[in-house]
Amino acid sequence: MDPIEGIAVKGATVQLLNPSDSSTLKSTVSDSSGTFLFSNISLGNYVLKSTSIGFETLLRSVALTDSMPSIDLDDVYIPKKTTTLEGVVVVASAPAYPKKEIQLSSAPVNTK
Repeated sequence: MDPIEGIAVKGATVQLLNPSDSSTLKSTVSDSSGTFLFSNISLGNYVLKSTSIGFETLLRSVALTDSMPSIDLDDVYIPKKTTTLEGVVVVASAPAYPKKEIQLSSAPVNTK
């Protein structure tokens, strides 16, 4: 979930990783309400990884034990990714206008 706007992150890639070597054990994508589910997971320690364009990568340790064989993470907040630019160069050119001839009257001009 976006912590600033409170909007669910749809289509986030969510992975369950082995903590010893970071290999992917299971993977899914969050639905339109930002919900995801892993089923048939053995007891043990895992790392939950979530990635989505425009957001920071989330890494969270998760442990499934005899006393807690399932976990409801409630809302998981993922910060938006920000990028600081070193500098910006804006290049523009003036629009081309067709040349027009202007007819001046032949009346004398007073220069006094």
